[in-house]
Amino acid sequence: MKKKYLLLLPIVLIIVAVVGILNHKKMPDEGRYYLTEKNYNNHTISLNKTEFFTITDDQVTYTKNGELEKISYDSKNNELLLNGKKFWTHFASGELQLTDPKNTDMTLNYASKNSPLFKSYEKGTAKFKEEN
Repeated sequence: MKKKYLLLLPIVLIIVAVVGILNHKKMPDEGRYYLTEKNYNNHTISLNKTEFFTITDDQVTYTKNGELEKISYDSKNNELLLNGKKFWTHFASGELQLTDPKNTDMTLNYASKNSPLFKSYEKGTAKFKEEN
């Protein structure tokens, strides 16, 4: 009798994995993503808490200096429209990266509380090295 249940275990694990992957693809991590800013004088990164994205369910809003704006987000193509400009989006480890498709050197980085570096960003102690 126990052997029958052991045979079902791999099937259950596969179903759980597939459901997890599908749920993850639906919408990126919800929460508030603050703009990160680099200080080139002391090579640190800190948060600008006056500029952020708020992601809830299927809505994305952008706030800058208290001004709130609803954002058009295309999760299928990983694109959003901000101030009439299209950006590619990439979500990873509690961070959001926006890249201008016309100028891939133009990248904006945002961090949420789910980022492993959030506390360091908040204190302004996260370090970076300049790329040559």
